Amino acid sequence: MLKTIWVMAFTLFLCSVFWSILTLKEIPNDETHYGTYAHIIYTKGVLDRLEGEHAIILLETVNEEMIVHKSRLPYRSKEETWFYIKKRDGAFRIIGIDNTQTILQKKRSLQLVQLAKYQELNEKMNIQ
Repeated sequence: MLKTIWVMAFTLFLCSVFWSILTLKEIPNDETHYGTYAHIIYTKGVLDRLEGEHAIILLETVNEEMIVHKSRLPYRSKEETWFYIKKRDGAFRIIGIDNTQTILQKKRSLQLVQLAKYQELNEKMNIQ
């Protein structure tokens, strides 16, 4: 019985180590890591639009755009999704999705739409 428990615990430990290795990301932990390190640049980008089989990503800090095939996008990517981007040796690569930035920007967009509707309604009421 004790041997079975040890085998199960060891198996669980190995599985957790293996899972940790599989899910390791190159994403910097906070905003202070964004910038240039030798020949590597970390930035963020937003999926602006899809044109046929390609996706246009606008890169935030380097003021460039990146065109990639739709098959190279992370799972569940859609317009207005924000990504962590790495540029190394002149080539851009998507590291992962920035869910926090994506949610914040969507909330901001909704607030701006609501504000515009409120102002439009207010103007109509003042005219009449």
